[in-house]
Amino acid sequence: MTHSLYNDILLQELKKYRDKKILVAFSGGKDSLMLLDFINKQRESLNIYAGACHINHGLRHTAKRDEDFCRLYCKKNNIEFYTYNIAEKLKNDNSGGFFDGEKGTFRKDAITAAGIFMEILPEVTGRLAVLGEYRGIPVTAALGDSQASFLGSVGMEEGAFLVNMGTGGQISAISDGYCIAPGIEARPYLNGKYLLTGASLCGGRAYAILESFFRSYLSVACGEDTSQYEVMEKLAEKGFAGGNTMKVVTAFRGTRVNPELRGSISGIDEDNFTPEEMVCGVLEGMVRELFELYGQIHAKMGL
Repeated sequence: MTHSLYNDILLQELKKYRDKKILVAFSGGKDSLMLLDFINKQRESLNIYAGACHINHGLRHTAKRDEDFCRLYCKKNNIEFYTYNIAEKLKNDNSGGFFDGEKGTFRKDAITAAGIFMEILPEVTGRLAVLGEYRGIPVTAALGDSQASFLGSVGMEEGAFLVNMGTGGQISAISDGYCIAPGIEARPYLNGKYLLTGASLCGGRAYAILESFFRSYLSVACGEDTSQYEVMEKLAEKGFAGGNTMKVVTAFRGTRVNPELRGSISGIDEDNFTPEEMVCGVLEGMVRELFELYGQIHAKMGL
């Protein structure tokens, strides 16, 4: 589905809520971030009140960072922000979470102190157990989105990195050891291993933003509103063939470590200030963000 078609479909659904209040469940991940951003941009035209609600689940060590990112984003974009911090219920606890990612178990003392019954939590397993079938299709123990993506693409191969580039960007690898590094999350995987994951907030959306820039110019100059991706592909081929020297930082929405960081363009001179250099610079910037996250994993774990 193209970016334009996605926006058209979402806008048609959003029109059903004209003159109403909408509260968006905002985790800070790329899906809820893009949805909240889209709704907020239609706030005046559809007379919609847009608010955001974030639940700090306290399940991993990045939970506080996720909450801070959501709060800062809403403050910068004038969105009413509501949050409920489950982790605050933890008494005499320094880890800030209900789940011990390193051991792969729920933390019974912390959960009990928060007034939550252990019986409502699922059993944790380190193997891909088949629980039954549905219409002949095996049903297994639940996996997280990242773990399922890695398992389906790479499996258990060690030393391999999986790169996903969609609205956001993500790089992942499996490891025998637990890792704590800036921008990296260690998630439970199969057979006692960990999935080390680093994610860029903008990722492929940076390329969509550049396409929108070119399309806006074309609309004013020629009265046309057509996709510019094919043109950008040709510009990229020309730019890379000539050797790109413009540097574009594509952290347009900050990073998990530094939510206040913003994108930038440097190294501009009278020879490289061209559309093809801009396209190449954005593509390289998207890759550079993931390469820097790879560097964190490599430096810590030697992968």
